[in-house]
Amino acid sequence: MNRKTMLLLFAALTLLVSSLTATDGRMIALGNPFGFIRDNTDISAFPGAINRYNRNVVAELNSPGSSYYWTLGANLPVMNNVLGVYLNTTTGVSVDNAFGNTYPHYNIGDLDISKKIQFYFGFLEQFGVGFGMAIDSQKADNSDNPNQYVEQAATYFDVSGGMSTDMMDFGAKLMIAGAGTEADVDTETSLVGALGLETSGRYYIMDTDQFSLMGVASLTFNAEVTEAELEYTDAQNNVSLTTYTKESGAFMFDFGVGANYKIADNHTV
Repeated sequence: MNRKTMLLLFAALTLLVSSLTATDGRMIALGNPFGFIRDNTDISAFPGAINRYNRNVVAELNSPGSSYYWTLGANLPVMNNVLGVYLNTTTGVSVDNAFGNTYPHYNIGDLDISKKIQFYFGFLEQFGVGFGMAIDSQKADNSDNPNQYVEQAATYFDVSGGMSTDMMDFGAKLMIAGAGTEADVDTETSLVGALGLETSGRYYIMDTDQFSLMGVASLTFNAEVTEAELEYTDAQNNVSLTTYTKESGAFMFDFGVGANYKIADNHTV
């Protein structure tokens, strides 16, 4: 999407909404107190929370490390429901970390599924579902022999759902990602697959105009498998076969209790 198209889309969305916010930056400035402050960043963990943020646009310019990227999103009314569309949001998946420079025909930056397009749909004032995807691929012929090629592809998909009320929020997300390279130059194949499950919950023990007390918990599981096979024929027609397999996984649980106290109209501790 070129810059002119981006600006026209942003201007059109702004005319349709009632508030314009940049919440990721604000949450980072506050020390990233995710879950302990009601904020439209809650939608990523609690899709049902999108019903609280109808007619809302998010636009940011972020700088992770030395590389700048933008994020643009909007929640718009669809009859009695809410549709959210977010461009260029992060997936947390890096093909470079899985393949790196270990494989002869993969170079850093060849495949990028670290950013996705994300959709959310809120309905019945409490429920929400989400779907995100990122796809990248490339195919290159061998300059010395056009019949030889290197083909690479990567995909990311997630589905999520949740429910939000005045006193509680709950959400769950299932993520699957994969990447592969295939080259008949040296008869190389390599594959990486990842699976993740995230669940999050928040319950307000007390919630008044002046004081809020809540408990927040999350449970995360992910697993990753990398496999590769390289068959190489040297000038003397000697054939060598190399195989590689790597498996990893993680299980995480977080729980916390927080309180917000409103000391004045524009001041909260």
